[in-house]
Amino acid sequence: MIDLREIELVDEDFDRQFMDEWIHDFGACALSAADQLGLFDAFEGDTLSPTQLSQQLKLDEIALRATCRALVAMGAMRCRGDSFALSDFGEKLWVSTSPAYRGREFDRHRGWEQHERIVETLRKGWAPLLDTTEAFSEGWRRGDVSADSAETFTRVMHSLILSPSVAAVRSGAFARLRHLVDVGGGSGALAAAVLAHHPESRATVMDLAPVCAASRAILQDVRSGARVQYCPANFFEDPWPEDADGFSFSNILHDWPLPTCRQLLQFAFDALPPGGSVFVHEALLDSDACSPRMAVLFNLLMLMNHRGQQFTQLDLFELLGEAGFSEPRIVIQYSHWSLLRADKPRP
Repeated sequence: MIDLREIELVDEDFDRQFMDEWIHDFGACALSAADQLGLFDAFEGDTLSPTQLSQQLKLDEIALRATCRALVAMGAMRCRGDSFALSDFGEKLWVSTSPAYRGREFDRHRGWEQHERIVETLRKGWAPLLDTTEAFSEGWRRGDVSADSAETFTRVMHSLILSPSVAAVRSGAFARLRHLVDVGGGSGALAAAVLAHHPESRATVMDLAPVCAASRAILQDVRSGARVQYCPANFFEDPWPEDADGFSFSNILHDWPLPTCRQLLQFAFDALPPGGSVFVHEALLDSDACSPRMAVLFNLLMLMNHRGQQFTQLDLFELLGEAGFSEPRIVIQYSHWSLLRADKPRP
C-alpha cells in the first residue's frame, strides 16, 4: 500500500521540466497556426491591439489575445500593455517576406490536430474537445459522462496533480480543517493526501458518479484512500454539503468561462460557515499574462478546449473578493502550481 506521508515528492525542477515538455508541441502548433493565418505578416513593424488584429484578419478577438500572449511566451512577439509587436525573432524568421523566413520548416505541424484546432479557435472562438459528438465540457456540465471517459480523464489528471497535491498538503494549509470538500475532486489525490497527513480530518470528493467510481479504483492501493468520502453530484445543479469548513477547487476554475467561475465561488461562499475557507489550486500566469510559457500555453489550451482560461494572482484575488471572501493569499507554490486560500468573514 502507498502511504502518501512517506512518498518522496518529485523535485520541483523535474515537475516543471516535465510540464514544459508536455506542452511543448502545443507551442509549436501555436506558431504554425499563427503563420498560416497571417498574424506575423499583419504587423509590418506596427504595434497592434487584439481589436485591431481582429478587424484586420477577421479572427476572434479573445482567441487572438490568448494566441498573441502565447507567441510572446514563445519569443516571437513582445507585449506592450494590451497591444503586441513582433520581436526581432518574429520579424526576421516568421514574416513571410523576410529573406530569413523559416515558417516552411513548421509545415509538418499543419496536419496535426492541435494546429487545426488552434486555427479553428482563432476563427470561431473555440474548438471544443469532443467526447464522441459533443463538447467535452458540455457533457460534464450536464453530468452526462460515460464511465470510460471519466476513468481515462481522471487517471490523466491524477498523474498531473498528485505531486502538487501532496506538496500543498505538506504546507499545512489544510491542517485545522474538520471537513474539506474537494469540488470536482477527480481522482481524490488531494483528499487522500489530506487524510494521510491529517487523519483526524474528513475529506470528501464531490464529483460526478462515474468520476467517483474511477477515484475508488485509482485509490485502492493508497493507504488513506479507503477513508476518502464521496458526494456523487453535479456541482452545478445538486446541493452542496453543508457541514464542510473548507472547499477546494484544484484545476477546476480554469475549465470554465469567468461567469461560471463566479457562480462556483458563490456556491462555495454560500455553503461555508463564517470562518470557513476556500482553496484554489492553479498554474498561475505572471502579472503580464505573457509568462511563464507553460501557463500561457495552458491558457490558450483551456480557451480552445473549454472557453476557459488560466489566471494571474490578481485575477483570482478579485474573483474571490467578488464572491465575498476576504484575506486572499498564496499559501504555497510548487513547480508551476500555486495554492491560494481565502476565508469567509466572521460576523
